[in-house]
Amino acid sequence: MSEIEEYTTKKVFELRKNKQLSDAYKIASHLFKNDPNDEWTQKAYAWVLIDIIKIESTKNLELAKNFFNQLNSINFVTHDDILTKQIELLKPKLDSAYSHIQQAEQLSKNGKHQEALNIFQNIKQSGNLSINHHESYGWILYRYVKAFENTLTIDALKKILFEYLNLKNERPSLLHSMILQIAVHYASTHKDFDIFKFFQIWNPKYLQKDDIRKQYNEGKEFPSLLSRLLKVIINNQTPYDINYLIHEIKNENLIIESIRETFFWKIFQAHKDNQINFMWSVLNYYVNTYSNYGPSHWHSEILKLAERYMIEDNQWRFYEFIKNWNIQNFTNEDWREEINGEYTNKSLALKSLKKLFDIVRSSNKDQEDIGWIINLYQYALKKLENDIWLLREYAILLNKTNKIDEAIQIYKSIILELSDQAYAWHEFSNIIKNRNKYLSISMLCKAITIQPNEDFLGEIRLDLAELLLDSGQLNEGLVELTKYRNHREEKGWKITEKFHILFSKVSNIESSSLDNKTFYESSKSEAEEYILSNIPSTYVVLYETFKNKEGKERLIFTDFKNVEFVTNRKKSKSLVNAIKNDVFEVKLHYDNANKRYLVLKIEKSLHKIDEIINSAQEEIAIVDHINTQKKLFHYVINSRQDGVIHFDQTDLRPNIGDFIKIKYYSSNDKNSSKTKINILKVELTDKIDNSLLKDVSGELQVKHNSNGFFGFIKDYYIPENLLILNNIDKVCSAKANAKILFNGKKWVAYELNNVTLVENNQTLEEEEFDYLDDI
Repeated sequence: MSEIEEYTTKKVFELRKNKQLSDAYKIASHLFKNDPNDEWTQKAYAWVLIDIIKIESTKNLELAKNFFNQLNSINFVTHDDILTKQIELLKPKLDSAYSHIQQAEQLSKNGKHQEALNIFQNIKQSGNLSINHHESYGWILYRYVKAFENTLTIDALKKILFEYLNLKNERPSLLHSMILQIAVHYASTHKDFDIFKFFQIWNPKYLQKDDIRKQYNEGKEFPSLLSRLLKVIINNQTPYDINYLIHEIKNENLIIESIRETFFWKIFQAHKDNQINFMWSVLNYYVNTYSNYGPSHWHSEILKLAERYMIEDNQWRFYEFIKNWNIQNFTNEDWREEINGEYTNKSLALKSLKKLFDIVRSSNKDQEDIGWIINLYQYALKKLENDIWLLREYAILLNKTNKIDEAIQIYKSIILELSDQAYAWHEFSNIIKNRNKYLSISMLCKAITIQPNEDFLGEIRLDLAELLLDSGQLNEGLVELTKYRNHREEKGWKITEKFHILFSKVSNIESSSLDNKTFYESSKSEAEEYILSNIPSTYVVLYETFKNKEGKERLIFTDFKNVEFVTNRKKSKSLVNAIKNDVFEVKLHYDNANKRYLVLKIEKSLHKIDEIINSAQEEIAIVDHINTQKKLFHYVINSRQDGVIHFDQTDLRPNIGDFIKIKYYSSNDKNSSKTKINILKVELTDKIDNSLLKDVSGELQVKHNSNGFFGFIKDYYIPENLLILNNIDKVCSAKANAKILFNGKKWVAYELNNVTLVENNQTLEEEEFDYLDDI
């Protein structure tokens, strides 16, 4: 082997791999001396030196230092992370205390923490603890605290932690985060340990990404180190500066959400442990301290707890709580329904509004006190269209703030959808009574007539009695009070103070009647007319009856245009004996939420069905087929609309190609998703729709195949029956005229005339035109 072949970097790496470090060093130093700036020479030389230093550091420290100086003399032309790290790892090994350091580390790992700590403290006191070993010392301190955490006093822990904090080890690092973690864990059971002050000294800027992320292990989720720190601060009621945390950590959302989550579980646990007074104090502290940091998931979750816990005797608390919570903090999610398995619950926002409504309705709060609630209702009504219950509550609150006219207008539309609900008439009467006492009485009479269950009439009867007495109708008022008292006594229910006050005004009167039924019937009409006065009448026909799944009869009404609704005979006395084709005058309200018409009033009309039919939809159609056996004919309006008319529906017997005028109305076919055409009236017409009928003339080409013979005029097919009618029985050419009509799918000839043969051709012979078999 030549000298050139032996003195190569490849040879150096080969010798190093075979542990022949002396020979490797000889070649590497020679190569480095000749070319100190060659990249591969530098690396080969460095790796040999590293291996030699590792060995000599345990035998001859001075010799190892000499080799390390050679290593430091290399001015690397490229950076190598692995090489650099190995060089850094050598530095502690060249320390005179290294053997003691190794001993201490081994003792610590073996659980002999006090002995390990003593060794490091001796090294430090002797002045031999270099910065290179600060990281090792830090781990010794960490393991010591972890081992003796349960027995360490706060002062003892502080001493060790400050010993660590004075080290110059790398930060941020795993060790630095572990020190914070052990401090947080210790503080969770030692409230007097000021974890916030320690965190400030530890320095928030040294938090690593993993310290602020949730952790996962074996499929389980664990809170981040930062979240645990904040939880301990909150639970220990340790004074802290939230603005400092936001400034230093630079993640306001994470900090606020961690704090809010901690309060959520604190409130939840207090309720679970039945520490109710403590729970109220925590809720109050939270809402007054952390509501100004904007909307968030956990802020809403805490409102859910408040809404759930502030009930019955504590419901009043919710008013101030949500006011401080700040209604501007509702998130989009808070307006969505809550899905819980197979159940769907109201959104948090709506549940909160309902609770506020119940509180305000029974309180004496004035207009200024509930202005913010009115604003919230206005926002909710924009966000949740067609919510009749929300609108109803809003109208009642407007009335409470003396915006009576606005409340009346709103409730006038509400009652159209709730006209069969006694409570709705009761509420409306309370709104309008300061404007029109007698109209209010009428509404209460209406409420009583539509509520068959006396259990729900108590408040209605008292309010009616109060108005009746106030208007001088003492006998009627006494009847209401008597019915109220008798039912309460029968049920064993408490009689209210309001009853006693009212009854004292008529206690000396003997009632001349046992009930007010006649009075109700005569009085309620004013309320009905008031509601219906601005609603136009619609004239409809009882078109059909059917029985639903429960076997109950239902009546279908239509105006033959765009109105159709279903009701039952109990809706009005006029429906009891109604029969098909009877005409009724009806007042309707369209319920947008449920996409249906609500019947407000329906009475028999003097109008005739023909008057209704004449206003129905009208179309011109062509008859394209007649089936005398089945006694029907088929008509076509266009490519989308066609139908069948049976002979028993009309006296008309048209011919194919006749145009007819039909009156009809459209409905959904129960057996399909298609639109059904219901014929009301049919008659012949002179009007012609050129899109359905054509006259064609020209050369008639007669052909034949296995199915018979046929012809064409231009591109229009002429069937065999029309050829036979014109005595054409052979393949030939002729001139002819044809009438063709559109049958909804294609053009079909139905009449052939003026046929003139242009040549005397062969008699009928079979030709193959099988491609026309399907025509």
